Amino acid sequence: MVFFVFGVWLISCGNTPYSDHPILLIEDDKLSTLEKIVLVEKSIKDLNDDKMMAAVAVLYEHNKNWQSAYFAIQDAIKLSPLNPSYHTKKARYAYEMGIYEMAYEEARIADELGFESYQQDILFARLALTMADSIDATELMENVAQKYPNNSTVKYLSAILNLQKGDTASAILLYEASLEQDSKDEEVTVALMNLLIELDSLNYANRLLTRIQNFSNTPEDYFSIQGQLYMKLGEIDSALQSYKYAFVEKGDTTSLKSLIEIYWDKPDYDSTLKYAQLSETKLLSPRYGLLTQARTLDKMAAYDSSLTVYLHLFEMDTTDSLVGAEMAFL
Repeated sequence: MVFFVFGVWLISCGNTPYSDHPILLIEDDKLSTLEKIVLVEKSIKDLNDDKMMAAVAVLYEHNKNWQSAYFAIQDAIKLSPLNPSYHTKKARYAYEMGIYEMAYEEARIADELGFESYQQDILFARLALTMADSIDATELMENVAQKYPNNSTVKYLSAILNLQKGDTASAILLYEASLEQDSKDEEVTVALMNLLIELDSLNYANRLLTRIQNFSNTPEDYFSIQGQLYMKLGEIDSALQSYKYAFVEKGDTTSLKSLIEIYWDKPDYDSTLKYAQLSETKLLSPRYGLLTQARTLDKMAAYDSSLTVYLHLFEMDTTDSLVGAEMAFL
């Protein structure tokens, strides 16, 4: 309905219709979400109504443009700060962008303003778990479990809470109960697989991995999980192939670190050096890549080159005692 209202508003702004297909019903709307966003960006300066800005945010949301959605809903909040649903939307967008503290605060504001909805309840509980706020998380999970007793997502979040409390057995049962209701839930399946690998329940984890292969969309971390499983099984070469694919094709930097660690342990110092050099730019901090390069060059007896890297690290941070000690030893 938002798209329909928005389309009608745009038509009313001028005499020329934006489409050859006049909108009479929702199904008559022939514009894609992307085309709507283009229209929004052209008209954005004229939007000074909070409901319209919220509609704009929803358009960006449908295209998973979380940053633009965040800024649009922020403008809506400036115009109508006491609308609790806007704070829930902002919390959702901040969560998708990984700004968890901001998301938690916005969800709390919506709650304090008395907003009650499924999205708000689940998001607030999820954020309390993400922030490891055990008091809030317990209270919020009791609330959502009472409101939505047969909900698969609630069972999944309850599993996370039990895991945080150290009750692994109950967590597994809740993960399984969630998957019984929605066997193709990617997030729950991946979470359970990671736990099973950690617990060395490798056959069970492998069955879940096989199930994921039949999903319409393979999870982004599928190959890194596959790598973890192969490592546990002692199939090092297969693990390397999985991690390489995860890094090269999916851009997974955790897999890059795994590659470095495996090659270091083999030991295959040429490959270690190659991936360590890549990690210098691919990871958020260059320290790990540089330190690994220095240590690897040392192992390869390339002492002058190793010392050069250590000196570079020392110049970056003269208080880094580890670098100072290793450089002095070299």
